[in-house]
Amino acid sequence: MTFCSSSNESNILFAFSSQFGWQYESNRLFTNNTLTMSLDSWWAAANYYLSVILFLAAVDVGIIPHVSFPANSVEQWQNCFVQPKQLHKTIDETIIGDKMLDSLYLGPMWSAYITSINDALSLVEPKTVFLPSNLERLFGYD
Repeated sequence: MTFCSSSNESNILFAFSSQFGWQYESNRLFTNNTLTMSLDSWWAAANYYLSVILFLAAVDVGIIPHVSFPANSVEQWQNCFVQPKQLHKTIDETIIGDKMLDSLYLGPMWSAYITSINDALSLVEPKTVFLPSNLERLFGYD
């Protein structure tokens, strides 16, 4: 058996995606009668931590190469998370309109997202040959 191969039959990690599919189909990810994962779902929370821990462990043992994240990307994400945390300390959210929430939360998140993609382009560029279309190969490039 080849560890982490591209064939689902011989990839020992394939069970994780199957497990997620079962949780989705059996409504274990939703406690709010929607198809949006619920913050109250034990299964959704456990999957989140499982994916993060699995990734970090794979980096630690060298299966996934360790790369330093560009400081600009990390800084943008830190700003994205610090602003709402500070806001909760000072403002009652019930008096804030949706448009203001978008600028306070979604604006910094979008900025961090775009910065991360731009910073990661050089790291993932060799993999673009595997994308199915020229349009996808150009994603992120202006």
